[in-house]
Amino acid sequence: MIILHVYYELFEGQRDAFMKVLDEYQIPQKSKAEVGNHAYDYYFPVGEDNQLFLLEKWENEECFEAHKRSEHFLKLQELKKDYIKSAKLDIFPIKNA
Repeated sequence: MIILHVYYELFEGQRDAFMKVLDEYQIPQKSKAEVGNHAYDYYFPVGEDNQLFLLEKWENEECFEAHKRSEHFLKLQELKKDYIKSAKLDIFPIKNA
């Protein structure tokens, strides 16, 4: 299993707009429907209006790599240019999960 923690810092006041556009393109829904996905959930850190946390869980690296080639993942990369100031990704490979 692979667990990803994605920490987004959004441009001022853009978090709700970003979440709305994600829903419009059904990016979370499509990601959750992919083979090997165990979680794809966004969280709002308390007291941080321009922060967003994404938790992803993938069965294995092959499933995650397939996700990165999906149409909705590529659309997300395009959309992020308008909303995301910076991003940090932590990847945790989990053995025997």
